[in-house]
Formats: sequence, C-alpha cells, structure tokens
Amino acid sequence: MYSEIEKELGRLLNRKIKVKNAYILQFGCTKITPFEEKEDDSDYTIAQLENNFETNNLTEQTGECHKAIVDALKKHPNIHDIQTVRKRDSKISIHGISGSLIAGDVFALEINLPERFHKFKEYRQVIEQFKVISDGSLFAAFSEITDYPIFPHIGHEYREILKKQVDEQTDFFSPSFGPTPIHPDFYIIIEDSLGNGNKSKRPLHYVGDEDEVFIISTSARDEIVELVTFLFLDAEFELIVLYRTILMRNLCMRYVIEIHDEFEMVSSMLGEIHDKKWWQVIQLNKLTQNVKRKLIKIHTLLIAHDRQRHSLNRQRRWLSQCVEKHSMLSHIHSYCIEQTDPDVEVTSTLFPALQFSGEQLRALSNVRAVVIASLVGLLGAGLGALITALLTK
Repeated sequence: MYSEIEKELGRLLNRKIKVKNAYILQFGCTKITPFEEKEDDSDYTIAQLENNFETNNLTEQTGECHKAIVDALKKHPNIHDIQTVRKRDSKISIHGISGSLIAGDVFALEINLPERFHKFKEYRQVIEQFKVISDGSLFAAFSEITDYPIFPHIGHEYREILKKQVDEQTDFFSPSFGPTPIHPDFYIIIEDSLGNGNKSKRPLHYVGDEDEVFIISTSARDEIVELVTFLFLDAEFELIVLYRTILMRNLCMRYVIEIHDEFEMVSSMLGEIHDKKWWQVIQLNKLTQNVKRKLIKIHTLLIAHDRQRHSLNRQRRWLSQCVEKHSMLSHIHSYCIEQTDPDVEVTSTLFPALQFSGEQLRALSNVRAVVIASLVGLLGAGLGALITALLTK
C-alpha cells in the first residue's frame, strides 16, 4: 500500500523504511478585515484602507474576532467535534491596513464534506473526511492517505469553508489571501518499529525539498492529532512571520498598482487639456487643478512605497533567518523567500514621465496665463478708450 512512499523515503534516507501510516498535511492562513461592505478589498484605495483601519481597528477585538470565527465554524453543517486543544492566556494578532492575522486558543475540528460539495474536485484528488488544527487565521489540514504521490485540496476546501462562514456569520470579512495553502505539501510518516526501542512521540526526521517535506515519526496512530498540534505550534511563529511578510508584500504591490493607475489618469487629463479650446477657461482651470492634485498624490504614494519597501526588505531578512533555523520549514526556505519577493516595481520610465507631465502642465498654465493676461489687457484698453470717449464728449 505504501510501496511508492517507502521507495521515495528509501532514496532520501539511504535506508529501508517500513511505513505504518501516512498522512498529508497542508498549512494555510486567512486574513480578517472589518470592512462593512462585503466585497474584495482589492477594490479599495490605500487611503480607503487606512481610513477603514483607523475607524474599524481590530487591535482591541482580537478575542472577540477569534470567538466569532469559532462560533461561525460551529454553524457549518459539515464541521463536527470542535474542541480546544491549547488554551492561551492572551491572544496573539497582527494588525495592519491590509488585514489582521488572528491567533487565539488552538482548536481542532473534523470535516465530513461529500464530494458533491467540493469546489476543487476537477483539479485535485477528493478527500471527503479530514481534520484541521487552527488558532483562528493559521491552520493545518490533514488526513490519512493510502497512496503516493497525492494531490489533495483539503487546505483549499477548508479555506473556502472558513471564508464563507466568516463572511456570512460574522461582522468581519475574509478577503482572498494567498498562497493558501502554501504549495509544498507535508507528509507525516508513522514508521513501524525502528528496532532500537525508540518510541518518541515527536518527529525524528525531516527530509524533502521545496515541493514536499516528509516528517518521519514513531508516534502511534491514535496520537496523530497530538502530533499535528505539536507540529503546528512548533511552526506557528514562523508561519505568522511568513504571512505577515506576504501582507507587507501585497501592500507594496498595491502601492505600485495605484501609482501607475494615478499616472494613467494624469496622462488622460493632460490629453483633455490639450484638446480644450483656449476660451474654455473654467474647464481648463478645473482640469489643471485636478492634475496638480494627482501629481501631488503620486509623489506622496512614491514616498510611502519607498518606506514600505524598506520595511519589507527588513522583514524578509528576518523571515529568512527564522525559517532557516526551523527544523521543518528550513526545507522550504527558498519557497518562502520567493513568495515574499516584491516582483512588481515602479517602472523606471515613470519618473521621467512624471517630470515631463509637470513641465507640460507648467507650459500649458503659462500659455493660458498669457492668453488671459492679453485678454484682460485688451479688455482694459477697450474699456479705457470707451471711458475716455464718453468723458471728452
């Protein structure tokens, strides 16, 4: 039954191994936002996100938010047996304008989801029954398997269930946020007796690469929830750092997109100014003022993006150090760094284009000022001549 797994592990370990049980494990995370409108938060500008954060800050509502998540999950007809497996005196959370990561009491639950309810059955192997360990935002979905390789979607299905329950059953919102689950899969391997009397309940070996990691243990089958809870808690801090870094990366990308969108509007308005007639003074003045405001906003966004980029670089260095030292996650170190790479940059051509736009705006303003001054001069001369004629009669 486990011949393919044993063959792969034999290659990695350079020794024979007898598999007693095997499990697939997928880690993921969801973020929470307090937006009143149930819509994708990518539709919001940065200014709107900042305003939402200031008026609906979840910092003081971490416990309330965690309870709302658990209560919402309890209402799902396919979720059963929710139990707290680790209580905490204080709740941990990460808050920012891009969303919040909630980490409270760790709980376990079981999901029995018939195939007809699966959203990803066309692309992945269907597993109808699986379990989840979670602290609120972070989660680890796992299930026993009998074959290898396997391409499950239990992490994807739980993500969709959690999003639906949060959106429909709470005052909060769970926008799309990824990668969830992280793409490398983890396999928990319960090895038959090692023959050396070692009956440790904790993982003995971590082997693998960027695509899959094998966690080899001698734990008994009925202790799998305990083992996954241990793995989850052991990696919880590093996973929070990873997803916090992803939040910061996404904010950097949002800055870049908004900067380019604003510049497109500037270019469009400059075209409108060129097309206006010289005598359409009111419309020209309105467009000119709008362009000036847009240019000021772009420069403000550029400064904020630069500051955010420096913060992201520092965060990525910290992430790299945390993951590199972790016994399990060190195997996917390159993946973690790749997923936090801000691969969208402010294009270098934007800066000369901004300078050109400013020069064009000044030139157009100067031309308009000369025309208006000339008109005023002509009107003044005509009015003066008229008054002189009337007074000399």
